[in-house]
Amino acid sequence: MTLPTGPTVGEALARFYAVQRLSSGQAASKRWTCGFGPLELTFPNFEWRKQAIERHDIHHVLTGYACTLAGEIEMAAWEFGAGPFPDIRATLFCLPLLAAGGISAPKKTLAAFKRGRRGRTLYGADLGVLLHRPLRAVQSEIAPARERPLTTADAFSFGRLILAAFALAFSPLVAGLIFARIIGLP
Repeated sequence: MTLPTGPTVGEALARFYAVQRLSSGQAASKRWTCGFGPLELTFPNFEWRKQAIERHDIHHVLTGYACTLAGEIEMAAWEFGAGPFPDIRATLFCLPLLAAGGISAPKKTLAAFKRGRRGRTLYGADLGVLLHRPLRAVQSEIAPARERPLTTADAFSFGRLILAAFALAFSPLVAGLIFARIIGLP
């Protein structure tokens, strides 16, 4: 019996946290900060996020998508393609990222979604086991890098997802315009 070589998922995740200057205790924090260029926003660390963040970060490790706004757009597209989010609130939180990707980088967003359709998320995975597995083995199971042509089902699913993303992202604007018309503003 030969032992696998290379880092474990846990070792790769620890290196990811060090490189990205992220705390490995994100799931226990009461708040988290997200940067958009010079702007930093602080949010409550909701229970649904606490349950998902470590697996989300492992998805970054497995796919190679950066911890930047563009990378988070790709990561969200990959995760939508790979399977459902563990909580509807996570879905609603991440959908606007796809609207942003549909405008700023539609080809990259579609490519990440298409890649996710060949993979699967880790949201149901047992972290105690996963963190000790060889990185390469998990990567080949969860986030294969090989290309495949866009199928009709992929295109239909992506189109439906982008429509939902734009509907959610622009619903406050539409509601405001409707309200303005109701109260008689020009």
